[in-house]
Amino acid sequence: MKKIVFGTAITLALLLSGCGESTENKAKAEFTNKILDKNIEPIDFKKNIEKIVKEYEKEYSDKANIWLEELKKTDEWKVKEKKHLNSLPVSIDYSNAK
Repeated sequence: MKKIVFGTAITLALLLSGCGESTENKAKAEFTNKILDKNIEPIDFKKNIEKIVKEYEKEYSDKANIWLEELKKTDEWKVKEKKHLNSLPVSIDYSNAK
C-alpha cells in the first residue's frame, strides 16, 4: 500500500512540474505576440513595450526582461524598431547655419 501511495505521489509531482513550464512558455509566447502586435502604432512602440514589460514583471519578475532581451535579437524586433525610429519626427538643427 505504501508503494502505491509513494508511486502516485512521485507521478503527480512529475506531472505537475511539467505544467509550470508549459504555463511559462504560453506566457512567453503571449508576451512576444503583444510586443510584436501589428496594431501598435510605431510612434507608441517604446511606451507600449515598457507597459507590457511592467505588466509581465508583476507575475514573472525578471523573466520578462530576459524574454525582452531574447526578443531584441530577432528580425521581427529589428523591423519594428526601425519602423518606430522612422516614425519619430525629425528635428533639424540650425545652430551651425550661417
